[in-house]
Amino acid sequence: MTATTPTTDQLEALRQAHGQRWQFWAVPRVVGGTLWCARLYADQTVVVQRRSAVELSRAVTEWDGAR
Repeated sequence: MTATTPTTDQLEALRQAHGQRWQFWAVPRVVGGTLWCARLYADQTVVVQRRSAVELSRAVTEWDGAR
């Protein structure tokens, strides 16, 4: 049995939507809340960070659209 949290649920949603090209993770911070991160598999120098999973999804979608 695996426990889920809102963070793990949001990470799974990001992976379902964009996981073929992007790696996702969340960094819990003491001050400022969670930092949401993504790295492009094809070029690991491309890293995107945002304050929420929704903002990160938008940024990844925009980045993919610009290519």
